[in-house]
Amino acid sequence: MKRAVILIFILTCVACTKTQDNIVTVTWWQFWAEPYQKPVIQDLIRKFELENPGIKIQMTELTWQTGHDKITAAFAANRAPDVVELGSDWIYEFIAGGVIKNITPQTDSIHDLFWGWEMATVDSQIYAFPWMLGSRVIFINNDHIQQPINDWNQWLAAVKAAHKPESGIYGFGNTKREPHQLYKKILPFFWSNGGDIILQNGKSASLNDERNVHALEFYLKLCELGLLESQKNLDDYFTQGKIGCVISGGWLIKKITDQNPGLNYTVLPMPKTSLQSEIPGYSFLGGEFLAVNTQSENAEAAIRFIRFLMRKDNVLPLSTLSKVTTPAAKDGIDDDYFQNAPFEKILYQQMLISKPSPLHPKWTVIERILEEEVEQAMYRNKTARQALNDAQKRVEDIVH
Repeated sequence: MKRAVILIFILTCVACTKTQDNIVTVTWWQFWAEPYQKPVIQDLIRKFELENPGIKIQMTELTWQTGHDKITAAFAANRAPDVVELGSDWIYEFIAGGVIKNITPQTDSIHDLFWGWEMATVDSQIYAFPWMLGSRVIFINNDHIQQPINDWNQWLAAVKAAHKPESGIYGFGNTKREPHQLYKKILPFFWSNGGDIILQNGKSASLNDERNVHALEFYLKLCELGLLESQKNLDDYFTQGKIGCVISGGWLIKKITDQNPGLNYTVLPMPKTSLQSEIPGYSFLGGEFLAVNTQSENAEAAIRFIRFLMRKDNVLPLSTLSKVTTPAAKDGIDDDYFQNAPFEKILYQQMLISKPSPLHPKWTVIERILEEEVEQAMYRNKTARQALNDAQKRVEDIVH
């Protein structure tokens, strides 16, 4: 009898060990770490593990202030997770480093269902899955601006009329140089005027193109009628009713809803340079992507988890709660939420008339140079032409 009990105990332990051995643990580093976002992330993990009982998710939170450096260090030390969330601006850097997996074969059946693949594509090969995308629009305080804004001239006139600094009201909110912020405001002006900064061969720059110079000169006119502050402070001032016009994203809708729901405001798409222009008013396109570590031993389970996160029913709770981004899924716009949220719908529509930053392995260095030189022009230490000429020289040394 005693032997039988021991045998049963041993067999039970073996069975338990085997069950544990069959569990695949997928490690995931992600940036949705705000207190109101955490429960949604935890719910998604629980839901996935219920649908996939053989897979467990081990999640680590990152911050945008330090996340890039932590990811870089983890890959360098061969300690990176199976799945990592990457900002769209960083993707090429990790592609060039050979540390994220080529997932082209895994995209064939879903490629037409999602926006944003171009931000993760090099030489027709895809290296990351688009999860959530985001753009920027113009937020207008209707108490300060009543004029229509359909082109740049109308925009400048509206800002000029609203600018009353003696009364604590500023026409335009202008972002001072913050890492990864100012260039997202500048590039859409270049694009809307027909310009660009890196030629298609990737080996020559065009920052001082005449179209870019004219675009920056217009931007500086807006800046002269505004307040120079961090994006966070600009959003705060707009929410308090102190700015007539600011370029911002969906997160500002949430801030206004939470802090000043009675604010009389609207959102508009980015205007064209002129009513006659055939070039649309572009905005900046960014997003959150999910990539797989090339050294992952759990790539199949990792991709299954990513595909789960990309589903509209799973991404909508997070994107609609935070309002920071919209689903990369093309059928996201058909959801009842967007049909009943006109401002978010405009953001979604602007996303389709937006461009990402250039795919270049040195982009993070190029963006820093552009921001430094534009800031010199904003503080009137250089003209627009001088700033872009100097940026051109510095970038040419990098891309050659």
